[in-house]
Amino acid sequence: MRFLFYYDILISFIGGFMLYDELGNCFNYNEKQFAYESRTADIYQINSELLLKIIFSQFSLDLMNPEIFNIIQMLRNKNFCKIDKLLYDYERQFKAYTMKYYDSDIEDILDIPIEYTLESFNSIQQMGKKLTERNIYMRDLFFNNVILNQNGIIVIDFDNYEYSEFFAKNNKQRINETFKDLYYLQLMDYNLSIEVANELATRVFNEESTIDTVYPILKKYKKPIDYFRKFM
Repeated sequence: MRFLFYYDILISFIGGFMLYDELGNCFNYNEKQFAYESRTADIYQINSELLLKIIFSQFSLDLMNPEIFNIIQMLRNKNFCKIDKLLYDYERQFKAYTMKYYDSDIEDILDIPIEYTLESFNSIQQMGKKLTERNIYMRDLFFNNVILNQNGIIVIDFDNYEYSEFFAKNNKQRINETFKDLYYLQLMDYNLSIEVANELATRVFNEESTIDTVYPILKKYKKPIDYFRKFM
């Protein structure tokens, strides 16, 4: 362990630091694989299918809970990103993880079949119910923490999910707000004012929305934009 401590100091000095999986095996990466820096982490492109996310935000590090990551993976929801490995520093502090890489290949959520929205919304709401039952609060679920992938809307960031029986009751609201914002921001691209775009998006997604309320609104239309054109 003392050797790992001094080796970590050396690696940190030349850039980066050592990471270990749950079995204590060293995870290999290098600075040439660095892709970009987010608000809370450095992202590395390990290969065409795998990203490494190293958290540097102390706030996120204090909240990150490997047990919650494992529960989310155990629930196997196709709209939540697949985590490959949880990674730790030499003191066994949870610092990073590898995750599946997803392309953001949907440019306009309003201009594709409504099934894309309905299936993703229903799936993520079902996942929200399961997390609420386990008192897990989807704290940082926002529109910018999802990716519009051709296979569905993918939740890619749950670093700050936390145990909270009180706040977990808000999971449904967080999901609805995320979908409302996805529609609202896309409507802005149709030259609508902030007020009108927000009002139209709220017609579909509000605090109390469920698949049983959203489906009847959109079911008559091929694409969501076909519904909104009535009000433009």
